[in-house]
Amino acid sequence: MSYYNWVNLQYMDDIELDFALLKEPLRVHLDDSGIHQAVLKDVEELLAAHEATFKLYTPMIDEIFHLASRLQPDAVFGLQGRGEELRDVWVREYRAGEVTFSQGPFE
Repeated sequence: MSYYNWVNLQYMDDIELDFALLKEPLRVHLDDSGIHQAVLKDVEELLAAHEATFKLYTPMIDEIFHLASRLQPDAVFGLQGRGEELRDVWVREYRAGEVTFSQGPFE
């Protein structure tokens, strides 16, 4: 499992995640999880540009966006990530606070 992840965001309908709505609850989650607040900039970049680099392990990225999906259940979206190693690829889809599809990362 890689620490560096290149992540793409794709929406499956017209409603997008709102960083202003998510920022404070995500900040609290990062504090509670012992994750540096700099990750908020990565989240903001991903929401704005639909791609970003995270210096964070895949399960932690999944936790952040699972929470985002619970906070904004009307946004249906997916993440596609690639780590440092060739087979370190993964996909997650979220709908109404649930992970509806999960694949990888592969060993």
